[in-house]
Amino acid sequence: MKTKEGSGQNGRNTHTPNILLPNDHLERVPAWGGASSSISHVYRPTTVEQLHNLLQLAQQSGRTIGLRGGGNSYGDAAMNSENILIDLRRMNRILDWNPDTGIITVEPGVTISRLWQYVLEDGWWPPVVTGTSATTIGGCAGMNVHGKNAYQKGPIGDHILQFDFMLASGEIITCSREENSDIFHAAIGGFGMLGIFTSITLKMTRVYSGLLDVYTEARPNLAAM
Repeated sequence: MKTKEGSGQNGRNTHTPNILLPNDHLERVPAWGGASSSISHVYRPTTVEQLHNLLQLAQQSGRTIGLRGGGNSYGDAAMNSENILIDLRRMNRILDWNPDTGIITVEPGVTISRLWQYVLEDGWWPPVVTGTSATTIGGCAGMNVHGKNAYQKGPIGDHILQFDFMLASGEIITCSREENSDIFHAAIGGFGMLGIFTSITLKMTRVYSGLLDVYTEARPNLAAM
């Protein structure tokens, strides 16, 4: 994510930084697959105000910003070598839940695991569940992830109703299919390049039990399946 100041190729600012970042935030950040890593200035905000302050810090220091959710991408999607990396997992509050409609609003750091545990007792389930429940809703939205039910339910973006979105200027706008619809469609699956989700509203799927009926059918080989 580029801040308000100009930047050159690969998202790096071309002007000399005005201030130096403290070394106490430097961390080696690995990819989930373990094949790559980077050294980044990692910050973990808990509020929208702290998030806004980090945008200002990026502008003052001439750094770019990368966003990180659960860190469950096999590749280098959630890295930002030698620049600022914002880990959003501590922004993890449930902001609103309506058990009658199945509509929930969460901060971007809420994980799939916490989400299903929160809504299941009321008879609901996340519409899309990834291969690991440690993924965050913000990360899911930024990558527009899918689950094994993609052929029926599509990606998670199909179930997002609206979100609040912090632009590089620090302004927060509300986006939906009716309001700021161009940013709504671009930010879902936008890899965090356009801004930062500060809250996300999505619709759960109704379920009637926490149990599954499972049956097994034997086949002699793959061709017979």
